[in-house]
Amino acid sequence: MGRRNRNIENTVNKNPEPKRTRRRKLTDDEIQAQIDKSINIVNEYKKINEEIRKLRIGKKPKEYKEEVEEINRKEVINSRIKLSVFLVFFIIIGCLFANYYNILGLTLNKNVDIENSSKIDVITTINDLHFSYGNELLFYNNQNIYTYNKSGKISWQYNLPEKFNPNIYIKDKYMVVSNNLMGTIYAFYDKKELYNKKIDGQIENIFIDTKGNVAVEYSTSGYKKIVGVYNKKGELLYNTYLASDAILGIELLNDANKMLIITANTSSFKVGINISSIDVNLENASPVVIASLENNFVYDYYVKNNNLILLLDNSIVSLNLSNNEVSKIKEFDSNQMLYISLNNNYYSYVERKVSLDGQYVQENSKLNSKIIGTANVESSPKMFKNIGSVNYLVYQNEIKVYNKWGINIKNISISYPPKDIVPFRNGKSIALVYTNKIYIVNL
Repeated sequence: MGRRNRNIENTVNKNPEPKRTRRRKLTDDEIQAQIDKSINIVNEYKKINEEIRKLRIGKKPKEYKEEVEEINRKEVINSRIKLSVFLVFFIIIGCLFANYYNILGLTLNKNVDIENSSKIDVITTINDLHFSYGNELLFYNNQNIYTYNKSGKISWQYNLPEKFNPNIYIKDKYMVVSNNLMGTIYAFYDKKELYNKKIDGQIENIFIDTKGNVAVEYSTSGYKKIVGVYNKKGELLYNTYLASDAILGIELLNDANKMLIITANTSSFKVGINISSIDVNLENASPVVIASLENNFVYDYYVKNNNLILLLDNSIVSLNLSNNEVSKIKEFDSNQMLYISLNNNYYSYVERKVSLDGQYVQENSKLNSKIIGTANVESSPKMFKNIGSVNYLVYQNEIKVYNKWGINIKNISISYPPKDIVPFRNGKSIALVYTNKIYIVNL
């Protein structure tokens, strides 16, 4: 059609005037960029000529020709390598942008209303449990376990064969559901049941590592405190018999060959914690206390690069597992610190800053105390949750969402605060749990 129109026009006007194309005027920055590019080309050309001139000196024509050909061959290889690296880098950046653009705050709808989100109609009770499992929301209700995707659709359902109030423990894609009173456990990986077994005793607590090994703390009529360690097939690896001190936490290391046990220390007037280590490869292995922290209680912990990171009453400390030295990461005034949460590589908190006339601040800091991001917040939130790179601050009629760099990336309007909030998909989705429904909001 375009060619036919041009032929008709030429027939009507035998001597058409040539079209004049107006060139866009370059900006100062574009002109400078062109100049820089030209200078670089000239410099590169000079460099090549200098290399060629050096090759000529004292060389026979044949030798000189062979060396120039070798340089050209290497230049072609280097250019191809650089192009491949650039393409891989470009693909990686593209994938990261596609997956995390919303966490960076690159979204069209910064302000959303809860009523315009996905809704799950369900009656929730005080015994219901809500977790982040994989990239989905896990919800227990009336002897059934469900998982919901980001659209609020059921993606998996499991019916517990016996009626009880379960305890649920999750580590990445591994999950254990237990009937603590009867000593029954059900183990799963990525929604697939691995095994179920009966423990000869009453279960107190369960701890899972990233490889699916499970430490079960239980008691029997003969022993008050036993820790049985099982692999992901449910096979018993070993039992450890401990004193009656309350166990606050267990970490399985080196594929469950080493165990860290955090216990309450009540042997003195100052209640504190003991951290013990057991290496099951040693003969007659028994717990050895490697650190004691007086007048403290542990609220959260994890192992990172051979260090045990602990959140205590008024500080975050690191225990070096090689030399057993304890160092302080952050000290804080518990009266000013409103909320604090440990993450894998950093920690987040909401604090009332005396130095800023009592203003509330939400900050994120690396373990070396380097501040990643800061945001001033209007008042103390009613609830605070952190997961991945996202922080959720719940107020009476609004939920403010910040990323770890302190950027406000979403504001969610609500009528009143939910009973619970459950971030999942590494913080890119959140479930707001009410009495008769659950809303799912995506960033």
